[in-house]
Parts: sequence; structure tokens; C-alpha cells
Amino acid sequence: MSIMKYTGLKDKNGVEIFEGDIVGLQGMPQSNSPVSFLDGAFVLSNPEVSSKPNLGDMLRTPIWSALEVIGNIYETPELLTTTDTNREEKESNEQD
Repeated sequence: MSIMKYTGLKDKNGVEIFEGDIVGLQGMPQSNSPVSFLDGAFVLSNPEVSSKPNLGDMLRTPIWSALEVIGNIYETPELLTTTDTNREEKESNEQD
């Protein structure tokens, strides 16, 4: 059993966000990001994004205020994998 730290923040549905939760935007699987604690702050650690934005700052912006808890890294790690379709689409866009 893993103990997950509470971030003090809630998602768009009022669900408490914990370290290890996976948050994302509905219909955008590439936005799925695990919540980590790094350098004294809770951050989104999306493998598709090189930066590690501060979760509290992100939730204050209009688009990211729609984030919701969709799972966690222990029970639903598959939410973090890029599907073959998404990977092919990304590679196609990079070649254009």
C-alpha cells in the first residue's frame, strides 16, 4: 500500500488531488499527467512535455482549470501510455 500526499487542491469536480493521481482533460489523452512532488511543489510530470509545471499554477489558468482526476499511477498506469494512434499522428505532424 502506498501513501499519497494530499496537494491541498481539487479538480474541476471537487475531487481532492493527491500525489500519484493522474489528471487530464476530457477527450485529450495526451494531457494525462501524473502528479509528483518535486523541489517543494506538486507538479505535472507529463512524459510528452519536457517542463514540469506547478500544479497549483496550472489549475488557475482557464484551460487547465478543467483538469480532472482520472486515475492514479498504481491502479491505472495505462492512462499514461501514448496509444499507437496518437504516436503515429504526432510523428506525421512532425514530418509536415
